[in-house]
Formats: sequence, C-alpha cells, structure tokens
Amino acid sequence: MPDRMAPFEPLDILRELQVPVLILDGTGEVLFANRSFEALFGSAGVQEVIRIVRAGGFRPGTFTFPARANYRTLEVDVRLHTAGRGDPLCLVTAADAADRVSSEADLQFCNRRLEIINRIIHASASPMTLEEILQAVIRQTVELMDFDAGAVYLVDRHRRRADIRAFYGMYDLYFPDVLTIEICRARYREVFGEGRACYAEKYCSVEHETGELGVFSLASIPITGPSGVIGSVNIASSSFHRFTSLEKDILEAIGEEIGGAIARAVLAEDLESAHREADFYLDLMVHDINNANTIALGNLGVLESRLDGSFAEEIRKVENGLCASSEIIAGVSRLRSLTEPMHAPEAVNLDAVIRNAIRLFPDAKIVYAGTAAKVRADDLLTEVFANIVGNAVKFGGADTRVTVSVAERGDDMLVTVADTGPGIPDTLKETIFNRLERGGGRRPGMGLGLYISRRLVERYGGRIWVEDRDAGDPGAGTSVRVLLVAAGN
Repeated sequence: MPDRMAPFEPLDILRELQVPVLILDGTGEVLFANRSFEALFGSAGVQEVIRIVRAGGFRPGTFTFPARANYRTLEVDVRLHTAGRGDPLCLVTAADAADRVSSEADLQFCNRRLEIINRIIHASASPMTLEEILQAVIRQTVELMDFDAGAVYLVDRHRRRADIRAFYGMYDLYFPDVLTIEICRARYREVFGEGRACYAEKYCSVEHETGELGVFSLASIPITGPSGVIGSVNIASSSFHRFTSLEKDILEAIGEEIGGAIARAVLAEDLESAHREADFYLDLMVHDINNANTIALGNLGVLESRLDGSFAEEIRKVENGLCASSEIIAGVSRLRSLTEPMHAPEAVNLDAVIRNAIRLFPDAKIVYAGTAAKVRADDLLTEVFANIVGNAVKFGGADTRVTVSVAERGDDMLVTVADTGPGIPDTLKETIFNRLERGGGRRPGMGLGLYISRRLVERYGGRIWVEDRDAGDPGAGTSVRVLLVAAGN
C-alpha cells in the first residue's frame, strides 16, 4: 500500500456516473459533460440542450427533450449551484421520462391495492351480517386483482361440501353452486383439505357460454378460522395473469385476516337459526298443550255434570292440575317476551295498573286507597302486581287480608303489598325471586311468577324485595316491596 493516496478528483467520479450530467458556467460554456450525457444526447443534442438552457435564462426548472434514439422522451432538470464565489454554475441532469411515469404508475397501483386491502379488513371487522361481510370481501378482492369474477364458499358442518355464499361478476361461468369436497378437483382438495392456496395460470376445463374464453387464471385461497379451513375465496379471469409473490402473499393474508370475523359471523348465524328453530318448536308445543288442556277441561265439565257429588272433589283436583299446566305455558310465553328488545319505558298510570291486578281476585280481602302517581314502565307492569297479589291470596288462605299502598321514596315510587299470611322464613327471602323456587314448605307453586316479576321490574330500572310485615316476626305476614322510577325522572 503506498504511503500517500493519489489526489482526489471529483470530476473523475462524475465521469463514471450512469446519471447523465452537464455543467455550464454563467455564460453557457460547457465546463463538464460526462460520458452518459453525451451518449444519451449526442453532439447535436448536447448543443440543443445548451441552447434551450440559455434561452431560458438559466432559470431552474424541467423540460422534455426527444432522445437521439429509441424514440424516447427525456426529462431534463436544470438547477443552479453556487461554487463559493463568482456566478453560480448550472447543473443539468436528464432521465428517461418513461421510467418516472412507470414508477409513479407502480406507486399508484400499490396505493390502490393498499386501499382495497384496508376496505376488506374493515368489512371483516365491521358489525355486518355474514352475507354482507362475504359480499364486501369478494367484491373488493376481485377489484384488487382486476379479475372478472369471484365466489366465496363456506364449508358445511359435516365438512362434506362447500356452498357458494357470495359472488361477484359473471361467477356462474366459472364456479358451481356446490363443491363436494371429497371428490372435487385437486386444487379444491388442496384448499379445503390441506389449507394451501392454489393458483392456476392456464386454461381450466370449465363450462362456459359459446364464445367465452373460460378461465385462464384462477386463485383459490383458504379462509382459516380457529378450527381450521372454514371456506375459500376464489377469483377468476379469462385473461392470462401471472401471480407475483407479493400478490400471493396479499391474497393469502386476506384469507387469514377475514377468517376470524367470518367464523364469528357463522356462529352468530347458527345461533340465530337455532333460536328460530327453538321458538318454532316452543310455539308448536304451547299451541298443542293449550289445545289439549282446553279439550280435557271441556270433557271434565261434561263428566262433572253427569256424575254425582262424590266425584266432585276429584274432578276439581284434575281441573286444578290442568289449569296449573296452562299457567306454566302462559309463564313460559311471558318469559320469552322478556328476552325481546324493550322499547323505551313510558309514563304508566300506576293506579290503573294496581286496580287491574286487584280485579283478578274478586273474592279476596284487599285494601287499596289509590294513587295519582305515574311510573316508567310498559303494559306488562300489571303482570308484576298480579303475581304478587296472587301469591299473597294463594298462599295466605281464606282469611288473609292484603293491603296495597303507594309512597314516594326520593325520586321513586315504592309500592308495598302486605299480607297477613303465614310469612316467609328468613332463609327463603333472598331466593323466592329466583327461577323455579317454590318457597320451601309453603304450598306448592310454580315459581315462575315472582321470577318474571323481578325480571320485569329490573327491566324498568327498579328493584323488588321481600320483608316481614312486622319487622322481626316472619310468622306475622309478608311485605313485598316494589321500587319503580317515577315518570319524569
């Protein structure tokens, strides 16, 4: 290695640059032109460039220039640089305009694809129905690749077939409505069985209309959820397309990205279907049991009229059992209504509600002074007090007295239904509003009435609980308290 390095000559570097460079002084004289510039423009071209720069007053800017060969258009860039003293130097560089246009087109193309991918991800994460999600995904994927058609298949629960659930474009020329997974073509077996994407870049044997070219390029992408492959995204084009590595990565990422959202949407759809089916069978059961009870009660009435009085008690027991069966069915129907979305509570006349409940027990000893209060509820509020008063009358016995009173408690209204019956033990006070609790050693009850009452009161934003009529003496009777939101609060 020599002791001293050779002197550094910047122009030597400029001469070897592939970028065309021309340097002019303030009068337009050529100070330097590298080989790339001369080769690109030729002698005549260099002189023409100098003329244009001089005519423009050496102002910085850009202009186009026809190349000496290949019929290309060059983009010439003029810049001024101060050399430290004296007039500034004029630096002229050139580039093929087609290269810049191509780069900008590639950038725009990438930006468009990123925008479409964002739409696909947004669609899969949005609170749409399964059909809406699938339709948005397939349309955006087809547009992403600028293909002709697309279809989304979802695998059935037995994993024997895949049904088309969404489509876009002239899908029926390319995709069947159903794929039988065990015997379908190899590419679909790879997708559904092995979870591998499949790309076809040649003519595929599919049925098509006269004059149609059929599928020349096709991609089948697995949709993967928590349990594995749940479907596939398929796109097709009658034009030849060579899939790049980036395009494959993007398509396969889409299948993975949307899998979780589609799996959740499928579960929600299955759950909704199961609810509809359960509602159908429940409606059928309620209808048939009520019809059977009505027929049985009618036959018992006829039988009672034909038999002597010795069978009257037994017939009444059977009738009571059938009536209890009808009450259970009615209770189940009310419970179903509690699962339905509730409209905003309205101002309800509390006095009318309580009096309607009391009228259901004309033989009971009930005291009620009335009220002018209004509360936030709906037309099911009568059910609450019918259940409470009914329990007091039913379990208290023939001599039970029931008192209904209404009082203000802050911004709310407190309704108290007190009876002189046998009371409720402390151990049961917290449980009698639970579903199907029968009250321990008290007379058998169905347990749905108070549970329904609690559910309704809580829907109205209120509270229900039970206390001793006389504090500390459970055997002296019961007080059921219902706290409701006063209308306007």
